[in-house]
Amino acid sequence: ASSSSGSTIHQHHQQVTSYNGQQALRHLIEVYLKRGSAYQYSSHNEQALRDYSRVIELCPQDVRGYYMRATLLDQMERYGDAVADYGRVIRLDPRHHIARSRLEALESKLHQ
Repeated sequence: ASSSSGSTIHQHHQQVTSYNGQQALRHLIEVYLKRGSAYQYSSHNEQALRDYSRVIELCPQDVRGYYMRATLLDQMERYGDAVADYGRVIRLDPRHHIARSRLEALESKLHQ
C-alpha cells in the first residue's frame, strides 16, 4: 500500500510542479509585456523590441507579443517586419480586428 501511496504523492508533486511552472511562465510573460510597453512609451525601442520578442519566444501562441511588437515595428518604420507580425496575429486570432485594420492601413501606405 505504501508504494501505491508513494506513487500517488509523486504524481501530485509532478502536477503541482507543472502548475507552478505554468503560473511562473504566465507571470513572466506579463512582466515582459508590461516592461516592453513602458520601454516603448519612453522611446527605448530596442529594449521594448527585446521584451516583446522574449514573449514570443516563451509563448509563440500568445498574440500579444506579436501585436505589441508589430505596433512598435510600425512606429519604428520597419514596415515589412510590422506587416509580418500583424499577419501572425491574424493567423493566430482571425477575429483580431485592430490588427487586421492596422495591417490594411499599413499595406495601403506601402502600395501608394
